[in-house]
Amino acid sequence: MTQFAVCDKEEAVIRVIDQYRKANEIDIRLYPFKDGTSLEKRIELGMFFDVIFLDIEMEGRNGIEVGKWLRETKKNERTEIIYMAKDEQHLAELFQNRPFDFLLKPPTEKKIFQLLDKLFRVRIIGEQKFRYTIYGVNYEERIKNILYFQSNLRIIEMVTIDKIEQFVGKMNQLREQVVLQSFIRTHQSYLVNPEYIVKIEENSIQLSNGELIPISKKYSSDIKTELRKWLEGKRR
Repeated sequence: MTQFAVCDKEEAVIRVIDQYRKANEIDIRLYPFKDGTSLEKRIELGMFFDVIFLDIEMEGRNGIEVGKWLRETKKNERTEIIYMAKDEQHLAELFQNRPFDFLLKPPTEKKIFQLLDKLFRVRIIGEQKFRYTIYGVNYEERIKNILYFQSNLRIIEMVTIDKIEQFVGKMNQLREQVVLQSFIRTHQSYLVNPEYIVKIEENSIQLSNGELIPISKKYSSDIKTELRKWLEGKRR
């Protein structure tokens, strides 16, 4: 079951999501909220939402504030945020909260259906697993949980949202794996999940956990191009 929160004083989006649920026979549970404060209270009580549709222009706690609270205070990178607004004037502010997408209001049924198709396609990809071996024992990790890989000689360090693992391997071999094709090489020793990139600077990129990953001259010219291709792939 996939749990959706729709934080919007209007009910049109909820109706369309419900139509999509019935048409595609997907197990979606919908939770409507009229304002950001009530949504935050429900999350504080332990409720987890896979997807949140957030109206930017709510009274009181607006969508940008709620998204920032979710990412920075609650340290929640798993929930997909879809922002909604009547214009695009706040787009630059949204990037820091790493939204999945943005909808102009009022969104058409076609737009919402296309977005949901893309959402479930990307979530399936995110559920794919990276497999590795430590001392002869096989392990696996969901792709969506991996922040980056770092190599030191023949030792690979995998940093995830909740742990660090080390195993024997080579960076070039990692890069060739199909499940890691979306990861971006920033340095001879680093392979990064673009889902967690929040800022690109001249000599480093910043991840959502605050870590700075170095950028080498060899890869600097390709990083923005690869990130743009990845973003375009998400929008299809």
